[in-house]
Amino acid sequence: MKKQLVHIITSLKMGGAESLLCDFLAFADHDTYEFAVIYFHEGPNVDRLRALNIPLFHIKGAFCVYDPIFFWRLYRCIKSLRPSLVHTWLWSANIAGRIIGTLLGVPVINSFHNNVDQDGTFRGLLDCYSQWMATELVAVSDGVAASLVEHHNVAPAAITTIKNGIAADAIKERGQHSAKNRASLGLSEMHFVIGSVGRFVALKNYGLLIEAFALLAQEVDDARLILVGSGPEEQHLRDLAVSLGITDTVIFVIGQQSYGYYPLFDCFALSSYKEGISMALLEAMSFGLPCVSTHEKTTHDVIKQGVNGLLVPSGNKIALKEALKTVINERENAVLWGENAYKTVKIDLSLETMKKEYENIYLKNIKYYDKNY
Repeated sequence: MKKQLVHIITSLKMGGAESLLCDFLAFADHDTYEFAVIYFHEGPNVDRLRALNIPLFHIKGAFCVYDPIFFWRLYRCIKSLRPSLVHTWLWSANIAGRIIGTLLGVPVINSFHNNVDQDGTFRGLLDCYSQWMATELVAVSDGVAASLVEHHNVAPAAITTIKNGIAADAIKERGQHSAKNRASLGLSEMHFVIGSVGRFVALKNYGLLIEAFALLAQEVDDARLILVGSGPEEQHLRDLAVSLGITDTVIFVIGQQSYGYYPLFDCFALSSYKEGISMALLEAMSFGLPCVSTHEKTTHDVIKQGVNGLLVPSGNKIALKEALKTVINERENAVLWGENAYKTVKIDLSLETMKKEYENIYLKNIKYYDKNY
């Protein structure tokens, strides 16, 4: 008999964790497990999961998102599904999943996709003091694991690190199938296109990328910047481009699936203050793109300096500009960095490896659940 696994995710909007869940379920072991997904906020990934014939349950409150009715509905939904295990993704889902899982006596796996110190004081306290309810804590990178130890006093032995993985060839094929035309965006083959993909939120620090690009555009006439995403910072970023006089060289692509835009890029840039393992970065590496990423430390979970990309200190627009200029000027090296980037995600960060590591955790906890319940 198949085991019932329930995934709970805060949102099915466009985002790294949301996309990762969809890819994970597309390649999951459907012969062993039956899956269902509970989500709190609508988004375009609802359609992706429906196409996989995954049962979906949208849980809402009566008056606001997380009111008592919300928790009652979530409790009833999970109880009716009778899962052997619950796997939660993102902060709100982690909190809610712990509470309901504890009430029902069902093991709960929490995935942490970002450093916990960026959640704010209230969220951090709530997260910290409820983590005992979770059966397993999974960090998607060494940096995220370190943040749990440092800020939530979690013992290192209590954390399992499972790095985000990607189906590199499938992503590349999807992008090539839906590839956009440069001319449709006012671009020519002579332009050097720097691209970035992600949510327009403060944490991603797109303002830094725009400022660095403005400096680069003063030195490289053919440089262009494409930002693919959506979010509350959009108007601020547009206003910043206007104030810097670069509206003719910055292209905003709003609310579109990103895959078809990667083939347009000559380089990928990530300017976040902090990241776990960015799925957009892994996608760019799947296309063999040379990548430039900001990072708060000298080492990175994915990028090795001068081997498969370039790292620059977070918040340093001059360093970011110079790294982008290096990619433009050192074409042979850039090609090599892109080739090594593809090898990295193909060999070291495959979705298949990630899937097997999660399934090992599932099996361990389900056996314990079956034995004791």
